[in-house]
Amino acid sequence: MQPVFDTIMKQLKRKHAEIRLSAFQLLIAIFERSHQFRLLVLEDLYTILELTLETNNAHLPPPKAAAKRLRILASESMHQWVKKFGSAYR
Repeated sequence: MQPVFDTIMKQLKRKHAEIRLSAFQLLIAIFERSHQFRLLVLEDLYTILELTLETNNAHLPPPKAAAKRLRILASESMHQWVKKFGSAYR
């Protein structure tokens, strides 16, 4: 799982919102299916939030439409993950 996670993180750090959006969509699909992947995400959650939700004064790269979709998807996903997995992962 680590090589897959590393590849997704590399894409999330790219300076293009559409690439980040696609990488985050892949992250969601694997997160839903893999306990080991969820542990990796939790270890790097702060960075993932920064790269997808503009936390810590970090701004998303263009294009704006993709950046907006990424913010919305990330926000909704985090909310769903807390509801679904919050009691099992602290």
